[in-house]
Amino acid sequence: MTARHNPATQTVRAVGAMFGACVLALSLAGCADSGADRVRAVLARDATSADSPPPEIDAKNVSPGSFRLVGADSAGTEYYLGTHVGEGVCLLVYPVAEGWTLGCGAAEGLSVGAGATTAWVGAADLSGMTATENLAETVYIRQG
Repeated sequence: MTARHNPATQTVRAVGAMFGACVLALSLAGCADSGADRVRAVLARDATSADSPPPEIDAKNVSPGSFRLVGADSAGTEYYLGTHVGEGVCLLVYPVAEGWTLGCGAAEGLSVGAGATTAWVGAADLSGMTATENLAETVYIRQG
């Protein structure tokens, strides 16, 4: 018995192979997002009432209305991301012993020291320091 050449079968197989390759490429691309991409996604979402930091926070170098609450750590300290009026992002840590602290810089690698806590954005480890907590895979925290 000889095999018959069926163009329709070959077309279906070729389309299936291309579809599989596209699905694989898209799934791998999704895994390759950067910390800066995650920070931008937080800042791009619609604001809610929870995104407003307490009124005593006077952050003149943060664009008005740009703060987004990322979350709170196990001690109840809140972490907000905001857009810097120039370029980059700002990380607000509240409350801390001094009231609050704010640092601004690049969307990946910005770190803020707040007493015995160090918080940073973008990547799970910073200069060899590994996070003990993370919020939304965006803000990383090291206590002590």
